[in-house]
Amino acid sequence: MSRRTKIQHLQAEQRVGRLPVDADSASLVLALAGTIQHLLMTEFPNEKKTRS
Repeated sequence: MSRRTKIQHLQAEQRVGRLPVDADSASLVLALAGTIQHLLMTEFPNEKKTRS
């Protein structure tokens, strides 16, 4: 799914009232992508390592 598609999805959510109208859809998509990447790339101290 492209970034543009995700932005359009959030804009549709704004139209139906599930997301505030004044929310910046493009910024939210970038923030969400960055958060997901950070969570996927972070190793926690007590976590068992599955990679060698």
